[in-house]
Amino acid sequence: MSRIFLDVGSNTGQTIELLLQSRFRIDHIVGFEPSPICCDILNSKFESNHKVEIVEAGLWFETCEMDLHNEGSVGGTVHADYQTTCDPEKRITRCRFIKASDWFRDYVSEDDEVFLKLNCEGSECRIVTDLLDSGEYDKVKATLIDFDVRKSPMAKPQENELRERLKIAGINNLHIYAGDYRHMLLPSVLR
Repeated sequence: MSRIFLDVGSNTGQTIELLLQSRFRIDHIVGFEPSPICCDILNSKFESNHKVEIVEAGLWFETCEMDLHNEGSVGGTVHADYQTTCDPEKRITRCRFIKASDWFRDYVSEDDEVFLKLNCEGSECRIVTDLLDSGEYDKVKATLIDFDVRKSPMAKPQENELRERLKIAGINNLHIYAGDYRHMLLPSVLR
């Protein structure tokens, strides 16, 4: 059994750097990042660390290529109507995305202890829904989620739909991962 942390929306590795501290006892960290600009930074930071694997793609509910708006910024998103406060450079780049449930099926064992962090600028609800639909979400011990979907008027309703579905299913391993205290949540979830 391995303790695995899946960092969906790795940006430039802020969470990965924190998780490499020995107190978290993580065996393997997989960072998912569709932005080529961010992937260059991630690869240069972590290429010599055997615990870290960078997947140069985002997760989504299907395998495809899509436009990533504000690519290279902390507000990089698949949503053209995304309202970010980070004042990103207006850049659109075609990027690769992998169906989340396919990746889980191929790379995550039932015996693994999986922690899933979703800070992916509005893709989080589609990813969790795909994992629920496929049964792959059962492999997740805890999910840390930032509901960035709130910043996209078109996608905003997905949050309430997902919350209601989780409530009906009795799933309570989802933790809000937003704001200045987000990294203070890690020690309690990763016990």
